[in-house]
Parts: sequence; C-alpha cells; structure tokens
Amino acid sequence: MGDLELLADLLKNINSTVFNACVVANKSNAKDECIKCIKIMNGLLAGNTQDKDRLMAISSYLMSLYGRITENKIGIQERFLWLCSKRNGVLYYPVVEFNCRYDSVSAWEGLKLSTYDDSRLVQLEIPPEYNFQQIQITNWDMDGTCQLYQDLLNDCSYVSSVLSIAENTMATEKLNGCVYPREASSLYHVRLFFNGCERIVVVDNLLPFPEQHPSSNRNNRQLIISSIETKDLYWPALVEKAYIQLLLNHGYHDFQGSNMATDTFMLIGWIPEVVRIHLDNLDEMLVNYFQRGEVLIGLGTGVLTDKVCKELKLVSNHDYAVTSIAKEDGNCLQLKNSWLNQRSLSITGLSNFKYLYLNWNPKTLFGFKSTITFKYQNRAAFGETQQFLIHNKSHQKQELWILLERHLSDSPEDDDAVDIWININIYDVRTKLLNRAEHLNITRNKEMNNRLFLLKFILEPSKEYMVVPECSTSTLFSLHAYNNIGPEFSFEKAAYEKPFTKEITGNWDTTNLGSPYNKSSYIRNPQYVIPVTERTDVDIALFANDPGIHVNFHIFYCGEEEITSGTREFDPKSLLSHESYEQNTVVQNFKDLEVGNYRIVVSNIENVIGKYKLVLNSTKELKIAKIPTSLGLFLRQCTFDWNNNNSHKLLIRTTDYNNNIRLHLHNYLDTPITELLQYRPFMRASLFNRFTSQSVFINETWCNNLYGLFYDWTIELPGEFILLVELQHTSEFHCSVSLGNNKDISLVDME
Repeated sequence: MGDLELLADLLKNINSTVFNACVVANKSNAKDECIKCIKIMNGLLAGNTQDKDRLMAISSYLMSLYGRITENKIGIQERFLWLCSKRNGVLYYPVVEFNCRYDSVSAWEGLKLSTYDDSRLVQLEIPPEYNFQQIQITNWDMDGTCQLYQDLLNDCSYVSSVLSIAENTMATEKLNGCVYPREASSLYHVRLFFNGCERIVVVDNLLPFPEQHPSSNRNNRQLIISSIETKDLYWPALVEKAYIQLLLNHGYHDFQGSNMATDTFMLIGWIPEVVRIHLDNLDEMLVNYFQRGEVLIGLGTGVLTDKVCKELKLVSNHDYAVTSIAKEDGNCLQLKNSWLNQRSLSITGLSNFKYLYLNWNPKTLFGFKSTITFKYQNRAAFGETQQFLIHNKSHQKQELWILLERHLSDSPEDDDAVDIWININIYDVRTKLLNRAEHLNITRNKEMNNRLFLLKFILEPSKEYMVVPECSTSTLFSLHAYNNIGPEFSFEKAAYEKPFTKEITGNWDTTNLGSPYNKSSYIRNPQYVIPVTERTDVDIALFANDPGIHVNFHIFYCGEEEITSGTREFDPKSLLSHESYEQNTVVQNFKDLEVGNYRIVVSNIENVIGKYKLVLNSTKELKIAKIPTSLGLFLRQCTFDWNNNNSHKLLIRTTDYNNNIRLHLHNYLDTPITELLQYRPFMRASLFNRFTSQSVFINETWCNNLYGLFYDWTIELPGEFILLVELQHTSEFHCSVSLGNNKDISLVDME
C-alpha cells in the first residue's frame, strides 16, 4: 500500500477512534486504534518529505488524542457532539480540527475516498421517469453560480441561499471549500453546519436526470440545481444532494425546503436571523452592513393574492435573494428569483414580504465563539429547565449574540411538526432560578417555530446573567455565543444560590396518592423528615413533572417520636408556613431555621398520579429521609357499617409475644375520602382479652379527627383480643379499620 493509500486509511481510522472514545466509551479499543494510527503516522513521517505539514498536523493531534483517552480527559461537550451524530440511522461525524490549516475534511486533498464510506450513504428516491447517472465532475469554479436556478425540486430556499452567497466574495470562499475532494471521484465529503458544529455528509456522484443522458438534451425538466449557461457546473448539485439526504427521509420527489436563513447557516455557518417584517424600508445600518459584505439578505413572501402576484411578479410563500440595494427612492432592492422565469425584479418597499432573512459574517463581527450542547427536557416546572450563567468579565459594555440551535433528530419525522417553538430568556440573576414569577425576564422575546433563534443582547460591565432556553418539546440543542469578550467567555451550568443541595425525586402513585390537607386522604401523601443539627437558611422547592398539576408542601416541626411514622394530624401550631397550591412549582424560603426535626408532606390538589422533585438548597448541610406511611410490615384491613348502632366488635388474633400494633380507624359516609367541613361522628376504641374480658387498653376520649383515630399499642402476650369500636351517637356511617404489626396478625369482623 502506497503512502497516499496509507494516509487515506489513517484518516478513516481517526473517526473510528474518536467515535469509540466518545460514544461507545470503549477506552481499550480507542487506545488500540489510536496506537495503530500513530504507528502508521510514524511510518509516513519517516519516508515522506513532501507532505510534512499535513502529516505533522495529524501526528500532533493523534498524540494529544491518545493522552486524552489515557487520562480520561475527553470533555463532556466533545462527547456530546459525537453523540449527536446520528440522523435517520446514518452517522454524520463532526469535522475534526488538526490545526488551523488542516482538518478531517481538508486533509483529504489529493486523496481518493473509497468504498469505506459506503455505509454512510443514503439511497434517495427519485420519480420513475428519472435515472441516476454517474457524473465525473471536473468544473469546481464559482463561475456560473450566479446563474443557478431551481427547476422541479421544491427547494427555493436552498437555491436562493446559494444565489445570495454567490454575490458575496467572503461567503463564496466559504461555500467553495465545502466539498472534498475537488476532483472527479465516486464519493465526496460535504461540510454542513448542523447539530452543534460543522459535520461531514458523505455523498456519491450519482445525480438524477431524465431518462436521456444529460449531455444529449438539456431541455427536459431537471431535479437538480443547474446553471443556465455553465452546463458542467455540477458541484452545487452535490451540496444539494447532501442537504436533501440530511433533511429528508425519502428523496428528491417530495422535498419541502426550509428558509434562506437556516439554509445559509447550514451551508457556510453565517449567523442566521429571521425577522418578521413590520416596516416598509430596510434599516440604514443594515444596508451599510450589506454593502460592506458583512451580511447576506433574503426576503420571504407569505400568502399573496393573485392580483399582487400578477402585478408585482411575486410568488406566494417564496424566497428571494437580495443582490443589491440602492438608497435612492426608499431603498430600491434588486432581487433574484430562484426560478428561470421572472429571474430578476426590482422593489421599492417591503410591504408585500413577510420575512427578512439575514446571515451575518461571524468572522468580521466577532472575535470569539463558544458553544454548549445539551439535552433539553420540556419540564412543566420552570425550575427544572436548563439554565446557563454568562459573565461579562470586561469593564466595558459588550454586545453578545446568542444563537439557539435545535438539533435535527435521529428521525426526520420528529422535525416535521410545525408547532415546535423555541425561545431564549435572560434574567438579571447569577444563581439558578427556582420560580419564574420571582424574577424579571429582561428580554421578553416572542417565541418562534424556526429551528434557529438569534438573540442580540448588551452585557453591562462586570455583570452576570442567567440564560434560559425554552422549547415546546424535549430535544437536543446547542447554544452558540458570539462575542468580543475573549476566549474564556463560556456558558456555565447554573448553580443554586446556597452551597448545599439535596434533590429527591418521587412519584404520586396508587400507594401514596393523597389529597390536599382538607381531605382525609392527605395522610397518604409522600412524607420526609429533615433533621436540622445547626441553624440554617434553606430554600425548599417542589416541582411537578406534568403540566397543569397544582402542588404544595407543608413543613411541620415534629418531635423525635413522630419521625418514624406518617403524619396523623394537621397541627397549625407546628406548621412553619401555609402557602397556597401553585401550578407545577412551589418555592418557600426559610431564614435561620432552628435545630430540630421537620416533617415535609408533598401533595397535589388534583389528586393525580405523577412525578415530582423536592429540592433543598441550604447554607448548612442537611439530610433528608423518607418517612414510611404504612402502619406496619403486616397490614390487615376491613370495613363495616354502623347501621344506626353505636358499637362494633372485631377480633384480633396473634401467636407472638410483644406485638407493636398500629391501629387506624376512619368514618366516612359516601366515599372513603371525607372533607374538612363534612360532619364526622365522634369515636373511640378499646382492647379487651377475649376470654377473660380483662381490659388491655381503655380509651375514654372521644375524637372526630378528619384523618381518623390512631392508636399505638403493644400486646405483650399471644392470644385473642376484642377490639371494641364505639360511637358517641348512632350513625349510618361506614368505618374502615387498618391494623399494622411488625409480626403476623389477623383481624376478623365479629358481627
């Protein structure tokens, strides 16, 4: 195998090595593959004197990669970008940067791609009257790109993006280098910006044409982007094919397109901005940026009447590239249509357009860019959302542009929903937000259903802010920050205000689904104990996962003997606060909490099954433990009707010594759950030896507690015992009896 073949094989193995290290998390395999690559590189360096720069760049990267694999220093963000590589079952690897000159795409210059990449090809469908033809591409110039046009394929946004790029020298240079190798080949690498970074899309040289050979008849309708005069300009069709392969699940025949701002970002990485048009003229500053070549401009129509379309030669729901702007006569704009007919037109106002599509050159506007990729969970509770701290460490005001990029998912069908909206909120705080209502959103943007959202913001000197992305669904995102602050500027995961945090996740389910405190089933709710051993400030938050659930928690001071069993009464004297139920989130702040034990009861007013999270953020370290609400390891239950009687007997039988029993009695009328304002008869219970009639426990106090009566008794000897339940007055109520014990026990209704 020659040196060039070895180098090509090496470049392929690098992707496999990084993928093993980042995604498969197979450190051993990754190290072995990296060592193999280093050995190949050493051999190439020893015998090659003409390609030292490229080889040294790759060699330096490999040595660094091996060290990072060995020392487990591959960062979370690098792993995340590789984890986000799959789309419709195909892997689209990030472009690996070897140094400022070479990367995993440009390093292929002069090399041949082989069938190794066949597994990353996608077979696109075409109409039956078209055939794929293998095209030997030899023309790689930009000449003719200004004459590209859209024919049958519904991709006006893509073609208009290319036409817009072709009018700008800096943008043209970027697009011109997106395909490798730049010579005739059966396979190509195409650079596209998506899912957080620049990635590689592999395409072949098969392009769809009418059944006649393309050179024999150019009058037939074309599926691919074509040039009016430069007939052999096929490389834009390769980029188009990569674009369709990435965005579509099927093929050329049912492609629906996107918008110019999104497509231009994918092609050259210029910062996208979509603006809803409200004024008739372009801003003068925007015109100046355009004339300096620092921004590309496109216009999109909405639904137009037939009369407007005919008079102004416009097309409904169509994108146009702006090729020039004259300030005379109210900003006269020259537009280029992606179609062959009505190719060029002039307009003097924007009233018939719905969207302004902008793409800003990041290289001329900003010196630095930082990116963070994350999994967004569409939580109903605001405090559960992803939040990121940013810090202007300079002593001057700084302009910051934040681009929120929603990733293309593994399944293209998931991206088709038109009701997926995204937004960026910024708050003037430096710690994690638990509740939206307590803090001012200083941006107040309107959400968009585009995949990309740009926010422009001025940072005050030495100021910190909290960035909170929002989306209507759970998905992957990248946040890109364009700035002139410095390379150290970054997104930091939000931290809680106080140094110590405990998070408890739980469920309301059929075993513990209680109700608000004014109903008898309140005592079934999940309960926790917090032992406080030194005074502390603490913020306590309860989040519900599901939307529309109103939640609350009550915190009670309790004695040492109370923390081993569930709550039995709602004692206002020991209650620290009594807040109302809130939708999805409730937060309470306690200052200088005294030493002692505290019980927390979490509930939802709808009495529905669902997940929740309880968060404690404190100045001193706290512990939290769940309190068992069950009466015992062995539970026996029965129900009886009073039938206008005022006493009822049940038989308790045990064969063990020292039985610690817990008894719960509850009267109800129609349903097992009673409410605070409902009438409840007074009741009491006593225990007697069945055979001697000797009293074991006598209770003379009547009680009508909302939550029922509770008794803790220890039966020292085995035997049979009569449980006598009494009413103060006769009643038609029903009574439920629950008996818990640490040992096996029986409960039988004797009547």
